[in-house]
Amino acid sequence: MWGHNPEGQSPHPQLIHRQAGKRVSGRAYTVQELASLLPQPIEILIVNKGGITFSGGEPLLQTDFISRVIDLLPKIHICLDTCGFGQTLDFHKLVIRSDLVFFDLKSI
Repeated sequence: MWGHNPEGQSPHPQLIHRQAGKRVSGRAYTVQELASLLPQPIEILIVNKGGITFSGGEPLLQTDFISRVIDLLPKIHICLDTCGFGQTLDFHKLVIRSDLVFFDLKSI
């Protein structure tokens, strides 16, 4: 599996070492915390025909969590951005909750 954000590959917060110093990347949320945080700019999203995109790390590795978050969101456009690395049932579980799927084919 590949991700354009290496710090997104672990499900746990990570200490990132940079020339400017160290910083913690990542934060753990409960389903309820994330579901209440995401729609805060909902008026702007609706006016601009926007929505919420779930992407990498790989969303299929967090299927149950993401499904529960989506189920708590108000009616808004949902995009799933995936490389497809996961179980078929997990893919279907998220696809049925999504309005659009970006399937990122890295190589054949």
